[in-house]
Amino acid sequence: MRNQLSDGEKAVITVFVAVLAAATAGMVFFGYAMLGVTRDIGDLKVEVVQLKGEVTQFRVDVSARFDGVEERLSRLETLIETYHGPTSRPAD
Repeated sequence: MRNQLSDGEKAVITVFVAVLAAATAGMVFFGYAMLGVTRDIGDLKVEVVQLKGEVTQFRVDVSARFDGVEERLSRLETLIETYHGPTSRPAD
């Protein structure tokens, strides 16, 4: 029975172990990278939902302000018509 490995067998085993170790390290690195990307995508989804809420609120605020301006202009027009008679309307 032969217990000693030849130099060629030692080289093959060494290369095999090195490749196996590199593949394992690569998979661990890739796994952590994918986990980070997944977490970043989740954070991005939360930010998009918050941004949509802010845009919706901005639209509500702008609409309310325009409604207020429209009401003021209507009252001003009524006041002018009361003191100076009917105004000519712009053509549509």
